[in-house]
Amino acid sequence: AFFLGLLEYFERGIPRIEAEVEFDSVYAVIPTLTFAINDDGGSGIDPDGVKMTLNGRPVPPILDEKIARATYRPPWDAPNGHYELELSARNLGGNTSAIHRTSFVLDFPPAAAMITTTPQRLPASGGVLLVRAKLIDHRGLAVKDGTKATLTPSSGEKALAAVVSAGRIELPVIVADGAKPLGIVLECGTKRFEHTVETSPARAAATRTLFLRDALTSQPVLNASVFAGDSLARYGSATGYYFLQSREADTLSGTGVIRCPGYRPLVFSSDSPDTLGLTPWFDGALAGRRFVIDPEGGRPSVSGKGPLGLSGSHANLQVANYLAGFLRRGGARVLLTRDNEEVRTPEDIARATNRYRADLYVELRHRNGPADSALVVKTYFFPGSRNGSLAAASISASMARRLGLPRRDPTDTVTYPLQQTACPAIVVEAPSITAVEEELRLAESWYQREQAYGIFLGLLDYHAVTGAGGAVISIEQKDPSGWRITVDGTWTLVTGPGGSVEFEALPPGLHEVTAQKHNIRMNGEFSLESLERAELRLPASPLDPGSR
Repeated sequence: AFFLGLLEYFERGIPRIEAEVEFDSVYAVIPTLTFAINDDGGSGIDPDGVKMTLNGRPVPPILDEKIARATYRPPWDAPNGHYELELSARNLGGNTSAIHRTSFVLDFPPAAAMITTTPQRLPASGGVLLVRAKLIDHRGLAVKDGTKATLTPSSGEKALAAVVSAGRIELPVIVADGAKPLGIVLECGTKRFEHTVETSPARAAATRTLFLRDALTSQPVLNASVFAGDSLARYGSATGYYFLQSREADTLSGTGVIRCPGYRPLVFSSDSPDTLGLTPWFDGALAGRRFVIDPEGGRPSVSGKGPLGLSGSHANLQVANYLAGFLRRGGARVLLTRDNEEVRTPEDIARATNRYRADLYVELRHRNGPADSALVVKTYFFPGSRNGSLAAASISASMARRLGLPRRDPTDTVTYPLQQTACPAIVVEAPSITAVEEELRLAESWYQREQAYGIFLGLLDYHAVTGAGGAVISIEQKDPSGWRITVDGTWTLVTGPGGSVEFEALPPGLHEVTAQKHNIRMNGEFSLESLERAELRLPASPLDPGSR
C-alpha cells in the first residue's frame, strides 16, 4: 500500500529547482539571480505555485513564458547585509518541489564618511573626545554590519579598531591637556577619510564626561539615561561614555541621577569621579535573561469572561504588560506574543519563542472555572521538565501569598507551545473571573499589578534571588486608594482599597519612595538591614506638589 501510494505520488511529476549559474556569496553590485524550474514527469508548472521569499518576506519572481525559469533582482537600494532567498514551485498535479535555498551578502564598499565629535572642539583641559562616524556606500546606504574600520589620531595614540554596526562606529580618544588641533584618519576598506578637530576657545561651554560601567562585571553600560539639572539629559552610548554639556558651568556643578534598566539609580555630583559603577538589581540574576510572555487570547469560551462582561483575554494582556515592565526593570529581555486583541496561532508562538532563544516561556490565563475552585492559583508545566516544575512551583507559591488565596500544586500538561518550545515552559492560571468579586478586582490596575508582581517575585525565587528585605508603604489619606507608589524610581505598585502596598526583594541600604495621585506628590525614605521588613507611613497632610 505504501509503495502504491508513492508510485501514484511520483506519477504526478516532481518539480525541481536549480540555480542556472553558481552564485557568488558576496556582491558589490546588485545581483541577478536566475533559477531553472523543471517538472520531471509532470504536466507542467503552475504559475501561481511559484513562491519566493527574501529574508522571510514574499517577493515576486519574474517567470518566462514557459514557466521554466524564475529570475529575481533585488531593488537598487537593497541594504547591505546578509540575505536568505527561498524558492519553491508547484506543478499542475499538485506536487511541490523541495525548497531551494540560496544565501548571499551585499557588501558595497564605503564611499563617504560623516564624522562628528563630542564635544565638537577639543576640551582645553584634556579628557575624552568621542568620535562618531557614519559610513555609507555610493548609494547613500549604510555599509554592512561587521565591516572593520580603524581610527588613528595625530596625537600619536595607537590606532583604534572598530566594527561597524547600523552603519556607525563610535570610539573614545584620550586628549592630553593643552592639546593642539587634532587630526583624525578613519580607514575602512580601501578608503581613507580625514577630519580635524579644533581646540576650544578660551570661554567654552562647560563639559563633563562620565564613563559608566557595571559594578560587578566592569563592562560598559550602554543604555543609561543621565540627568543633570532640570533639562540636561543624555541617553544611550555605544561605548559607555556619556557627555554632559551646558552653557552655564553651574548647571554641571550640582547633582544628577543615572537610571538604567537592570541597575539601581545612582546619584552623582560634581565631586563624584568620572568613572562610575552601577549596581545591578538582584546581583545581576536577571541580566540578559530572555522571557516570552504569552497572554492567552481568543473567544470568551476559551479565554474566559466574567459575569459582568470582563474579558479574560483583556485581563491577560494587562497583567502581561505589567509583568514585562517588572522584568525589564530587573535587567531581563522580554518578548510579548501580542500587544493587542489579535491572537497568534500556537505554531507562530512556538516559532517566535525558539527564534528569540528564550530562557523561559510563560503563558497567562484568566479562565472561567467551577465555583468550588475558582479562587485558586494554578500552574502547569510540561511533563518531565524539571526546570518547568521548579518555575511553576515558585510562581504558584509567591502569587498565592501575595493575593492571599490558596494554590494547587503544579501539575503537568501538554499544549503546543509547551511541547514545541526549546526552553522550559509553564502556564500560570490566575484565579478565574467566574466570581463577581474577583472580576471587579481584576478590572482595577492595582490588582493587575499585584498579580504581575506576584509572578515576578516567583521568577526571582526561581533564579535564586534570596536574602532581600521588604517594605510596607501606607497612605494616610481620606481616600488612600489609587496612589502610585514608586521605590527607588524603579518599582511601582498602586494602592488598593486598603491604602497600602508591600515591596519585596529589596537590597539593604537607603531607599527613596515617591507617592503620587493627581497633582499631589509625597516623598519619603526608609533604610533596610539584610532581611528586615520596614514600614513607612506617608503623612495625612500632603506636601506641596514636587516638594520633599
